[in-house]
Amino acid sequence: MDTSGKRTEWQALDAVAAGNRRWWNGHTMSYDWNDTVPGEKFSPGWYDEIDRRFIEAAGLFAHDRVPFDRIIPFETLRTAPSSRSAAAWVCTAN
Repeated sequence: MDTSGKRTEWQALDAVAAGNRRWWNGHTMSYDWNDTVPGEKFSPGWYDEIDRRFIEAAGLFAHDRVPFDRIIPFETLRTAPSSRSAAAWVCTAN
């Protein structure tokens, strides 16, 4: 990894902020790495689709009691022969 452009301890904070601003302006985060979102890039509809995809994907990690409990059967794992598994520990630790 090239660290030649990395900030140094003695740089003033305004210089660091200006460098960050320059970098982000030159490397805009589009959230569409594969250009699969239809419509005009950066339009309201385009952002709506980005948001829809994010919210749909985030639902996989939602939980009621324990992280990932909607997609990992912790109760089944707790009663499995290998009850010392990490998943069983997470379930009993909370």
